[in-house]
Amino acid sequence: MSKNTLPDFFIQASEKLTIPLSEEAGLKFETYYQELIAWNKRINLTRITERKRFFIEHFIDSLIPERFIPSKSSLIDLGSGGGFPGLPLKIIRPDLSVTLVDSSLKKILFLRYLVRLLDLRGIVVIQERLGRDFSDHRYDVCIGRAFAPLERFLPLAFALKNPQGIVIAMKGPNFLNELKAVEPKFLRWGISLKHLEKFVLPFTNKQRTIIIFG
Repeated sequence: MSKNTLPDFFIQASEKLTIPLSEEAGLKFETYYQELIAWNKRINLTRITERKRFFIEHFIDSLIPERFIPSKSSLIDLGSGGGFPGLPLKIIRPDLSVTLVDSSLKKILFLRYLVRLLDLRGIVVIQERLGRDFSDHRYDVCIGRAFAPLERFLPLAFALKNPQGIVIAMKGPNFLNELKAVEPKFLRWGISLKHLEKFVLPFTNKQRTIIIFG
């Protein structure tokens, strides 16, 4: 499979957002899509099944934070579901040590199967209900994609972050109310807002927001 056989829209979207996309990664994304759609007939992994929408709204969306993640980071994806964003990030960034966490056994079984199929190393899949103290490890990057309101997400993520690490919240366009609700608690929680950036997904009018806390 050459890069020329990848969907043009996928290449164009990745280039527009300066997302690195190799031929090998492209092959893995195609396998990922085909397997998730097959499993989706048995368990609920996504409502988006049309190929172009899936590649843009799941894969490209998951890869937007790549530029903010330092080299060789340990990363934990909270509420990973169908693997987003942690698994796509691992595909284009083999240097990352990734942990995927979800409470659903069915989703965990799918993710473990997919990790084996794609022959990904340095990735762990854990079934756990967030809120419990399930890990002694502390991570360089804690990330969540539309997982929970910031008021719930931030305490969970900061409990798993190392002192020099960052927390990345991936949100849609309606994030301001969530942010305003938690800002008065930043001092008490020891949280600071490091960066906020808005994006529009290519080939759509859908807005995405990356919020980075430290």
